[in-house]
Amino acid sequence: MFINRVEKVMKGVAYPAINDGDFFQSIFPLPPVNEQHRIVVKIEQLMARCDELEKLRAEREQRRISVHAAAINRLTSPTASFPRRRESLTAENHASRTCALEDMRGNDDGVDSSNEAWQFITQHFAELYAVKPNVAELRKAILQLAVMGKLVPQNPNDPSARQTLNEIQTQKLRLVERKLLKIGQTTEDSKFINSDISIPDAWVWAKGAEIFFITKLAGFEYTKHFNLTDNGDIPVIRAQNVRPFSIETDNLKFIDRKTSELLERCALTKPALLVTFIGAGIGDVALFDRPERWHLAPNVAKMEPFTDCENKINLRFINYFLISTVGRREIFKHLKSTAQPSISMGTIRDIDYPLPPLPEQHRIVAKIDSLMALCDTLEQQIDAATSKQTALLDAVMAQGIRELPCV
Repeated sequence: MFINRVEKVMKGVAYPAINDGDFFQSIFPLPPVNEQHRIVVKIEQLMARCDELEKLRAEREQRRISVHAAAINRLTSPTASFPRRRESLTAENHASRTCALEDMRGNDDGVDSSNEAWQFITQHFAELYAVKPNVAELRKAILQLAVMGKLVPQNPNDPSARQTLNEIQTQKLRLVERKLLKIGQTTEDSKFINSDISIPDAWVWAKGAEIFFITKLAGFEYTKHFNLTDNGDIPVIRAQNVRPFSIETDNLKFIDRKTSELLERCALTKPALLVTFIGAGIGDVALFDRPERWHLAPNVAKMEPFTDCENKINLRFINYFLISTVGRREIFKHLKSTAQPSISMGTIRDIDYPLPPLPEQHRIVAKIDSLMALCDTLEQQIDAATSKQTALLDAVMAQGIRELPCV
């Protein structure tokens, strides 16, 4: 009541304030002094109960997070320890849990169902995913399992990834020989850091330079030719437009078509992956798949399939890899601590990708999409449950107030 009064009469935007006259003219509801004492006692009792409830909620949530972290760690890393729990977590809704598990596991589940951690998660699904931090960790685990080849089963009838990679390399050489493609410079410190990652036999590791044309808009090209405007022919993607897995279009700038055609090398004319290589959002990767022509601005590089190789790689699979824990480690494996950290084109070309056969890439993307949608649903259910709990608490508080003795 008092806050509403203050908000109603205060003035100003940058520094809102209430003057002395308005403040001292405010009306206060004043009960008899004995009732004031009873109100204070009741409020303190209710606040103490709220503190107890909040403490219990926090302890329960932390227990869920700790147990879930151990299970996920065991699921994604077989050498990790997994504690046995004597007590069982109470399932809050068996029906919804069963439905969610069916969505998660599917008919072609590649996760070993005999795995102790997976069985534990299955048994306590509803309880574990009643808190958002666990859903966030579930998203990470889904991507981790995907890039390890454990999310969907392998099909021995799939063409080998090595065969597809050889086809890409052959086409790359053709383009170079026809002078339609220049081989970009790679880093002098090329390294492989994934000895701890085991991938299926049908998969193959490939460097970025082996599967993508990787380039950027040069600084001199920008200063000499670019004149960014709020409206124009060709949308330009700057670092602030690149978000994980998506392009932010609320604050686009534009250039004229003539400039874009002059700088054809860094135009966006077909599906590609965009990565911020310097400044805010460094390492963010988004999929560009617009049908119309766009263009790169500084600080954003493109990773584009070679001509006639567009259908040999699923870019959504690569994007999912690059936002996984393993992929993030790859992006920054050459990063040096400087005043302005940056990732060079050479180091982007040195990124190692675990490539499954193309049909399996498609299956993995479909499964990840489905499981991410499940995670969205879980978060929505948590929000709905939180709203219900708030409404219930409000009702309890109102009942407590109504039970105050009458004067």
